[in-house]
Amino acid sequence: MLAHFLSHVTLTPEDTPAPDVIAERALVALGETADAVAAALTAAGFAGFPITADRCPIGNYVRASDVRITGVSVGLDAVRVWTATTHGIPAPVALPDAVRTFLGRFDARRYPDLIASPDETDPAVPPDPGTAETPAPAVYPMPAPADDARFTLGLTLDVGKVLAAHGYPPIESGTDLAGLQQALFGFLYSPIPAAPVASPLLTLPADPGVSILVRRR
Repeated sequence: MLAHFLSHVTLTPEDTPAPDVIAERALVALGETADAVAAALTAAGFAGFPITADRCPIGNYVRASDVRITGVSVGLDAVRVWTATTHGIPAPVALPDAVRTFLGRFDARRYPDLIASPDETDPAVPPDPGTAETPAPAVYPMPAPADDARFTLGLTLDVGKVLAAHGYPPIESGTDLAGLQQALFGFLYSPIPAAPVASPLLTLPADPGVSILVRRR
């Protein structure tokens, strides 16, 4: 599918679209339904691991769509694309509806043929202690920064959507949202912040005497 798409694109260096544009066109070329997307990825040989931002079939497909792409991160609504010239700032590429539906089903393991083979390393599965090499050191919890723009209300809402996609009740009450946000904060950051945060943030209830601050999206 990817080769078929690229074979119809004849461009000179002067009019070559940006990598994110190439990625957007490649995603649209996958098809108009989730099953069509799955069939196209299967035919092209793009497998991957569920619930991974960079090693799912869509991430592998987008990364292969343009040699200038150095990294990808697939979210619920968009895939972020890095290149050598973006200076660490990714370009967001909106996911077509069919691709978003496919990702939800793939994460629920409804397309087993697209799950990478067992001999590949699945980052979501711990290695066998009897055969594993020295495990990678844990990176969480991290020291709490004075202000982390990544920890947004949108992050919590995205995690809630992933839970719902896997069959859990949707997050609809403020109490559940606050609880999920506290759980995320507790996993990501050390209990004591490195410095107080002073910015226009949304304050949610936490343990007595502690406030969790989340920047509004």
